Amino acid sequence: MAKQFLFGPNSWGTAAAKAPLATPKNAATGRQYSGINVLILWGAVIAHGFARQSWLTFRQALSLGGNVRKGERTIQAIAKTCSKVSILPNSFR
Repeated sequence: MAKQFLFGPNSWGTAAAKAPLATPKNAATGRQYSGINVLILWGAVIAHGFARQSWLTFRQALSLGGNVRKGERTIQAIAKTCSKVSILPNSFR
């Protein structure tokens, strides 16, 4: 991941990242992500050109009445319990 940030085709200052470079937050709870998850989610915003820094888990998207498009991929984040949690960009709103 460090190589992507340092040497990737989408460097920090490019227009590829449509979202402002702010601290990512959970769209359902409003809680801000911390630690390595900030870097992971910033990398996803830059790599995929997401328009927002708001994220949801699959179950949160379903509970809020959203859905996940066929073929959509998750971004792996690290939960504080040291296990992996899949989160989805907030693209259904």
